[in-house]
Amino acid sequence: MQILAHTPTLLTMGVEWHRISLNEEIINADVSPYWRVRVINETTSTQNEIGKIISSGAAQSGEVLIAEYQSEGRGRLERKFIAPPKSSLLFSIYLQNNFDLNWIPFIAGIGVCKAIPEAKLKWPNDIILNDKKCGGILSERVSSDVIVGIGINVNQTKEELPVPDATSLSLNGIIKNRNELLVAILQEIGKLIRNWPTNKLEIHQNYVELCSTLGRKVEATIPNGEKITGIANGVTEDGELLVGSMKLNVGDILHLR
Repeated sequence: MQILAHTPTLLTMGVEWHRISLNEEIINADVSPYWRVRVINETTSTQNEIGKIISSGAAQSGEVLIAEYQSEGRGRLERKFIAPPKSSLLFSIYLQNNFDLNWIPFIAGIGVCKAIPEAKLKWPNDIILNDKKCGGILSERVSSDVIVGIGINVNQTKEELPVPDATSLSLNGIIKNRNELLVAILQEIGKLIRNWPTNKLEIHQNYVELCSTLGRKVEATIPNGEKITGIANGVTEDGELLVGSMKLNVGDILHLR
């Protein structure tokens, strides 16, 4: 009996399209020389995997590792980030030169939103579409350097999403080739880090414009379990969210209205 390989196919908004594999050669040909992209089929976590490369001394600033599937992907607060193979962008970036960890979600989030103009940001590091989460950003310090993990739901169906308040680009009618989307995101992030730190004010202003949390009534749950309710009225240049008279540098935010 002959067994034929099957490429997963998604039917979205009457358009049938394939979950095309990432192509390392095409991606590297289209991004600036600062980025060096490696594509792997599967890993536990791109954050852990690129950490090993850094520890071995084989990584330089601008190293990007992207996986078709990760079995133990994680986001902020150790939440799991799992998606079917070839349905998402799951990648980690290594940045040197003493980047301020508080600014990395700003830079990465703005870069993603410039590549996906329909997207907005939810403090501190969620990527949202129509008030539903379609991605997230995780920043981790490695000595004086930073690893930035980015996960974006690209073409999942509703049934493939982990929770009801999640979404994907395709469910919002945004059809993206993952190779082209990765290139666009890296190019936008590259523009921002190229002018660092002289463009801090511009980055902060861009983040404020894109942050859907601002001006809304929110409930913030801080690590000790305490809940704070109030109007989110600003973001400081250190990345803190202003809720009433309080400054929050960490917390889980629920938009109440």
